[in-house]
Amino acid sequence: MRFAVPRRRSYLLAAVPAAAGALLALACSASAAEGHLLYLPQEPAAVLHDGLRGGTLRQAPLRPNLRWPAAKVVGKVTGRELAGSGARRIEARLRAGWRQPGVGGLVGVDEITPKQWSPTASRTLRSALTRMGGDAERVIFYASPALVEQAGRADPRRRLPGRLRHLVDAISRGGATYLLTYRGDSSPFPAREMATHPTRWLERWPAAGGDLRIMLGPDEGAGQAELWSRVRSTSAGRELLSRGPAAYGLQNAADAREWLDQYRAFRATPTVSVTGSDFPVPEPGGLSLTALGPSRGSPSPAPGGPSSR
Repeated sequence: MRFAVPRRRSYLLAAVPAAAGALLALACSASAAEGHLLYLPQEPAAVLHDGLRGGTLRQAPLRPNLRWPAAKVVGKVTGRELAGSGARRIEARLRAGWRQPGVGGLVGVDEITPKQWSPTASRTLRSALTRMGGDAERVIFYASPALVEQAGRADPRRRLPGRLRHLVDAISRGGATYLLTYRGDSSPFPAREMATHPTRWLERWPAAGGDLRIMLGPDEGAGQAELWSRVRSTSAGRELLSRGPAAYGLQNAADAREWLDQYRAFRATPTVSVTGSDFPVPEPGGLSLTALGPSRGSPSPAPGGPSSR
């Protein structure tokens, strides 16, 4: 299968108020491809920010901090409060989200959970983002574990079911979408799912969509080395990591240093699996296919398009 790699958009540039000046806009634009979003308490966030030499975003709410001026703080709304609203209401709520005090022009939607979104609601979300024009690039979506898993399990030979297809299409209209890689009990996806889900998502992601990225959370005893090894086990996982992973669920400085060590190890060898070979992702959909004969050949997969915390 070939990946449909999304067009990279410098959505951080859209977050910089004009009054901040050309130099600040240039700095934010340069960090767009490498920026890391930190959904963390202050202590681990500071360790990552300093270890990454700046250029990070921080998810609100947070106490004022010199490391994250307003231009580097992402506002927040919940997916639940948007679901079921009309397009004008959704647009107004998103715009209000990045205009909160101490926020610099971006808003995160935490989180998008399938059970809250009917096909009609998803189409309304798409309409709201279309109405916003270029300002839609200011919106960051967190794809809940249920959404990540349901889309990741779907048979890639077929289109996604309508309920998922419309939702994935809608969130692709934002500036960026982060795939959450853990389940409701905060346990990370097992090795097979960590290989399969990023692969299926990247295959289905619209070519003109916003940046598709990945969020790495707590390892729940598995260790950050094991967690990162699972993500790095496929070319899709490595591609998403190369865009700048987000961090969530790290509780202290020690956790953050482990995360940072693994990120540096990835940057040193970004194109290879830790084990030396990629995880064998089933193609297509985990089903066994039998060739029908030399004159007919084997069928080829056709692309189709997470539980909440």
